[in-house]
Amino acid sequence: MEMPGLSGNRLIYALKSLPETCNIPVILHTASLDSVEKAYACRKGFFDIMARPVKEVTLITRVKRAIDMFERIDKRG
Repeated sequence: MEMPGLSGNRLIYALKSLPETCNIPVILHTASLDSVEKAYACRKGFFDIMARPVKEVTLITRVKRAIDMFERIDKRG
């Protein structure tokens, strides 16, 4: 959620407010993740949430899932 110069909340808001980027699935990668933060992130529009550290196989699986979802949405038009 915290990044230099721009928070995750501001980033997701900016992406979701533009027609060109509103359907892009965004995966939140964070150091702290409790159930309240996870629910908040889902309500804000994050596609998925992963706590650090993340295993390579988990990252690859979730990114592939996000890409598949984006491609299905993109094909519907």
